[in-house]
Amino acid sequence: MARRQRTFEERFWKQFEMGKLDECWEWQGGKQGDGYGILRLSGRSVLAHRISYELMVGPIPPGLHVLHSCDNPPCINPHHLHIGTDLDNARESKERGRRGRLCGEKNGRAKLSPSDVRLIRALYNAGELSWMSLSRRFGVSSQQIGRIVKWKQWVKTSSK
Repeated sequence: MARRQRTFEERFWKQFEMGKLDECWEWQGGKQGDGYGILRLSGRSVLAHRISYELMVGPIPPGLHVLHSCDNPPCINPHHLHIGTDLDNARESKERGRRGRLCGEKNGRAKLSPSDVRLIRALYNAGELSWMSLSRRFGVSSQQIGRIVKWKQWVKTSSK
């Protein structure tokens, strides 16, 4: 006997546990790199929090986003979701401190530590190494070394 294939909605409801209304309901299925839940529908990926909103609240007007009041990307609790524009999303992001570039070691992709930056400046200022030599030694571009020694980046690593 052939196994019955689950519907899209059945697959959706199996990917999380409903908790209390004030708690985040964490998506347990597939996730994007930024933590947002995803589910496959007709060969394309759809965001789990958008599906949650549509199934439990109603349609999403064209061109609008489903925003999180909890700032927790895998959350699909409809009580934590609301409709908003690009501008609303940017404003909320800024108000909650999620906006702007993450500089220095706050950036998860940073290759240098504050002590590396201080050493780069000291070696360069002592005339010991060129930008190119420093870039090879520290594994970053010579342009990045230039921005560091000119105090255009990593400005808050030590007093000027």
